[in-house]
Amino acid sequence: LKSAQSRPDLHDFQARQLIVGNLYKEFGGRLVDTLVRSAVISLPYYTYSDIGDVLYYLSELDKVTFSGWLEATLKNLAHGNTQSVTSKQLEDFHQAVVKAEEPSEVAHQLRDFVRLWR
Repeated sequence: LKSAQSRPDLHDFQARQLIVGNLYKEFGGRLVDTLVRSAVISLPYYTYSDIGDVLYYLSELDKVTFSGWLEATLKNLAHGNTQSVTSKQLEDFHQAVVKAEEPSEVAHQLRDFVRLWR
């Protein structure tokens, strides 16, 4: 993901952008959904940093599209919610992730969000 944005001076920059862009369009939504759901359901806390990195770089490619994917994932999580997670908490998490300026911010938000479900 990061390779689509880094080192634009290299001769293969456009090829990297094209490849990552195609993968993003095809698998991005499913990746966002799987990562967030897995973190909530089963993944251990030490994976949140890596998940935060991936979510952050996905958002950097296209904030609007990423925001839609994350919103859909959160709505689906809320639909099956047997916990006491409120719509306000879902909205706060969504906004914090979309507005994050560093991958570590996403990881911290994810860690706090997952605590609501456990």
